[in-house]
Amino acid sequence: MKKLERISENILYIFLISICCFKGLINSFGGLFVLTSGILIYKLPNRKEFFQKYKYELIFTGIYLIGCILEIFSVDGLSKSYKFLYKNFYFLMIPGLLYFYEKEKIEKRAIYLICFSLLIGIFESFRQFYTIYGLHYESWIRVESFFDIGRWGSTLKMVLLLILPMLRKNIFLWGVFVLGCVSLILNNSRGPWLAFICCLIIYVFGYLLCYKKKIKIVLGSGLIFLGLIFSMKTFYPEQINKINIRLQSSRNLENNYSNLGRTFMWKENLLFLKDSLKDNKRAFFFGVGFENRDTIGNYITQKESWKNASSSLKGAVSFTDAHNIYIHTFVRKGVIYGFLFWGYMCFYMLKKLKEKEFLEDDIILGSLLSTLGFFICGIVYSNVFTFDTFVFFTIFILGVNYRKITNK
Repeated sequence: MKKLERISENILYIFLISICCFKGLINSFGGLFVLTSGILIYKLPNRKEFFQKYKYELIFTGIYLIGCILEIFSVDGLSKSYKFLYKNFYFLMIPGLLYFYEKEKIEKRAIYLICFSLLIGIFESFRQFYTIYGLHYESWIRVESFFDIGRWGSTLKMVLLLILPMLRKNIFLWGVFVLGCVSLILNNSRGPWLAFICCLIIYVFGYLLCYKKKIKIVLGSGLIFLGLIFSMKTFYPEQINKINIRLQSSRNLENNYSNLGRTFMWKENLLFLKDSLKDNKRAFFFGVGFENRDTIGNYITQKESWKNASSSLKGAVSFTDAHNIYIHTFVRKGVIYGFLFWGYMCFYMLKKLKEKEFLEDDIILGSLLSTLGFFICGIVYSNVFTFDTFVFFTIFILGVNYRKITNK
């Protein structure tokens, strides 16, 4: 039992080191962790007590298993249902993560390993900025890392928000945070920018100022930030102007085809849901399938709105991505799974907020900020069923109050 626990723990460490940078290792060691931790938990003498202790968190794994069954009845059917099974197996990691994270030493070690993994990704993004763009910033550049542009921005934002509350007590994390912010700027993804800024405002003004009454810290941070902005505008006015142009572009619905494409996809996917209730009940209740392109594509291309659309707009539209996590879930997985997953997620988050434990625990608070950032970013990204969802659930489970549960 001890040997198996040690093996599973080491596999977890390798998984955490790879979580922000190596897709192949995420899959292979994530799968190994599911296997070894699953056997470990099955052999626990107090297995029933474990399941009772973490019943609310383990319901997410149950919803995933229901989703695997529902996928069989989707428009894609049984032949392609395996894609949802293997691309979402992070739900099966939840029991193992719960088991190991309740050990405070492993929980803290996990945070440092996630930060180390992020650093690897950050240095790769700097390398690409140097080799591809010659260290020259423009408002149109998109610097990625080992993950593609959107996934890298989403990953950066989640880890930076996780460590944000810990910066007051940990100097080492400041280095990761500053370098991560630079990489996030170079990434130029407006969704992660928006989510990060919103959560940063909530943390500074809602938590530090209103709850903790840390007026000196807020004022000091504000003066440093204003000084930094003033210095940048004085010595690097062109770069600041380019960043501002990128931010302002998020409101452009006249000739910005990235924005126009998103609004088009939102509208057409919502209309598809509405029409499928009458014309395609299988798609409505069980979804079109995990990677089904034809059903949505045929629906959109037959409409006048598509025939009259410009080639630039058509180039910005995807038939496999709604560019909204909530709409995407309902269209791909159907309303049964959509209401099950998002309904329970809302219930769970409200339950955590009512407990108010996050107000006194930096790890729980960081996990909640990261979760909120994921939800905000999901308004403009379909950041679900992808590699950054592994990062999300790994951080999400860090937010469980293990000390309180263990002491009950």
